[in-house]
Amino acid sequence: MSNRHAALLLISVVLTALCGCLGSDSQTTIATLKESAGSVDCRNNPDDRFQPATVGQTLSDNASIRTGENSSALLAFSIGGRLKLSSNSFFLVKQGNCIGSQNAGNGLFEIDKQAEKISIETPQGLTTILGTKFKQTVTQDKVELVLYEGLIEFSSQEGKTVRINPGEKLLIEAGNPPGEPVKIDDFNIDELFNSEKSNKSY
Repeated sequence: MSNRHAALLLISVVLTALCGCLGSDSQTTIATLKESAGSVDCRNNPDDRFQPATVGQTLSDNASIRTGENSSALLAFSIGGRLKLSSNSFFLVKQGNCIGSQNAGNGLFEIDKQAEKISIETPQGLTTILGTKFKQTVTQDKVELVLYEGLIEFSSQEGKTVRINPGEKLLIEAGNPPGEPVKIDDFNIDELFNSEKSNKSY
């Protein structure tokens, strides 16, 4: 009888361990790496070390990707849309209406129309989008937004919100409230996404 109990206990422990392993692999995929050129690294969470990324690799909540000098990466979001990162850029993906945090570099976003507003964090505030194409450049001192299509809003840490229309650019400098958007020359975003890979940042 005791042997039978011991066997049942062993089976229970094994099943529990297996369930734990399966659970760790069942995280929701937020983005998939579709293209990679040059030095591109990923990590699964902020406590991990960066490792060389591979095309087809998936990113779940709190995973991040970075690009080196003369490098680029193209991410496809599960919600519909894509992000092209150029040289020396960093992006951390998140689950929920805030799909990620961009702390450095250039990101060219093309997000499909959504039922709800989604957003992206930056050091200077929050970029809110609803089906749009835009470029976001982030440094420690400023954030620059260029809108090609759709509509976006930027909310600073001080609480000021500015709406940006297609063909406009907004500059947000650290420590200052957002200014007014300015008109820019027409630009074809499709050329940026469809152009051949090169060592130049777009």
